[in-house]
Amino acid sequence: MIRRFLVAVGILIVFVSCERDVFTGYEEIEEVENCKIFIESDPSKALIYLNGMNTGKKTPDTLSWLSSGENKITLKTDYFDDTTTTVNLSKNIKAKLYINFEANSRDLGKINCLSYPEGAEIFLDGASINQKTPFIIKKVHSGTHYLKYRYSSHRDDSISVKALGSTLVTAYLDLEDTSKWISYNTKNSPILSNTVNSIAVDHKNNIWIGTDNGLCRKSNNIWTCFTTTNTILPTNTINHVAVDNNDGVWLSTSKGIYLLKNSVVTDYSYNLANKNIKMIVCSKKNTIWAAATGIGLCKFVGDKWIIYNSLNSGLKDNNISCMALDKDEYIWIGSILRGITVFNGVTWNDYYTSGVYSLNISENNEVWAGTIRSPGYYGTVIFFDGEIWTQFSKPELMVNLTLAIYNSTGKVFLGTQNGLGILGLNKEFNFYKKGNLRLDPLRVQSLAVDLNGNLWVGTPYHGSGMLKKENF
Repeated sequence: MIRRFLVAVGILIVFVSCERDVFTGYEEIEEVENCKIFIESDPSKALIYLNGMNTGKKTPDTLSWLSSGENKITLKTDYFDDTTTTVNLSKNIKAKLYINFEANSRDLGKINCLSYPEGAEIFLDGASINQKTPFIIKKVHSGTHYLKYRYSSHRDDSISVKALGSTLVTAYLDLEDTSKWISYNTKNSPILSNTVNSIAVDHKNNIWIGTDNGLCRKSNNIWTCFTTTNTILPTNTINHVAVDNNDGVWLSTSKGIYLLKNSVVTDYSYNLANKNIKMIVCSKKNTIWAAATGIGLCKFVGDKWIIYNSLNSGLKDNNISCMALDKDEYIWIGSILRGITVFNGVTWNDYYTSGVYSLNISENNEVWAGTIRSPGYYGTVIFFDGEIWTQFSKPELMVNLTLAIYNSTGKVFLGTQNGLGILGLNKEFNFYKKGNLRLDPLRVQSLAVDLNGNLWVGTPYHGSGMLKKENF
């Protein structure tokens, strides 16, 4: 029985082994031929495909261990059509392949140059092409190109476009009209932010611009910026800027009061319990006044601040909205809830009991105020000639809020949430709802006049703007 089983197993083993390949003692390996090809292109960094497969290599580079005979090479790049060629390779011979994408006319693009206004001179990659808009530039090499347009009394502007083979791309620009207004924003200047909280002019005609991202000084065409990275300022939010008689620049911030002089910033917060400072006023006698949120009126004496509030003085409201000094050095304080209070250094007097948002006092001691009503946040403009208050009744100001007032050489400038009002020497009144393309709409929350007579405005969304003096 056992013998019969062994015979059966032996027969089964022989049968199964016949179904398999016979092992001869070594395994045959298919030989890979050593054909090479060096591939380069203009422009370089084109992706290399071999027989439809991505090799992961870019030109210039070498493909090795290729089969002899015909091999299909494809080069791919962003700006040109794919280029495919078939090469015949021979064993142990290194071939070369060069593809010039730009030599093929079908890989050249076109740029349609358009502008408003038309007739702007065209610069391509920094060089004038002696043509004006509208114009189509033909036979442009594929890739990124820079177009600049120049038109009289308009700011130069630029745009980059990607030209592709056999494709027409458009480069269109609205050019800023600078015949009246000049804008300064983060796209066309080194200004730190488009939110401008305050503007001041020093005795050298430097323009100081306080933003929510730092302080800027514009000296002719040179810009200098002061931030937490290059000064001791603890915050980049500049609420207000004021210049004293010695060209010291005082900065009110949410974290204290600072003086910038000769490019050095010094902390003047000292004994202030609340360092959230709304604004600063510098007198001609070098007295510094500050409004601290919730604290009241602050006066700098020696090396400390004297605090006046509703508990220790005649100040009616500790939340001051605005301040101004008259020719007698009396400080006028505006409050949204309690109107105007005047402090002459000894006594306190109330001059207007309705809400006041903005204040300014002219050289002839005429007081201008922007009032505020709640809800709605609007109010009329009033002025005080020393005896009576009079409403400045203009339709553009009646349902509006005057955010800033500035009086210079008899002209009164009113910055509002809906435009800019200007009262001229002959009592003519003009109202601008927009400046130019970059200053539209024109919401003005800060005003200053430089030594050349130009008006500077600060806006919450469009940076700063300058209205040339010949236009008002």
